Amino acid sequence: MSTKLGESQKGEGVVHPNSPLSLHGRVLDAHYHGAVTRYEVEVEGPQRLTVTLQNSDASTTQHPRPGDMVHLTWSREAMVELEPAQPEPQKA
Repeated sequence: MSTKLGESQKGEGVVHPNSPLSLHGRVLDAHYHGAVTRYEVEVEGPQRLTVTLQNSDASTTQHPRPGDMVHLTWSREAMVELEPAQPEPQKA
C-alpha cells in the first residue's frame, strides 16, 4: 500500500503528482495531536523527515500507519531555505 502525503492547506492534503519535489519513504511512527498528525518518515539515505498534516473530518481519508510506504510531495512555495549552521567559537 502506498499513501500520498502532500502539503496541507485548509485541512486537505494537496498532492502534487508531477512535482520533482517528492520522495518515497516508509512511515516509522505516527502521533495524533488533535488538529494535526505528525509522521516520522524514513526516506532514501537513510534520512528521517517529520511530516505534519492537518487532520480532516472526512471519514474516507486514509491515514498511513507505521510500516506503510508513502509518497511525500510539496510545492516549491512550501520550501524554506535554511542558513548554514555557524561554528561555535573556540573556548580559550
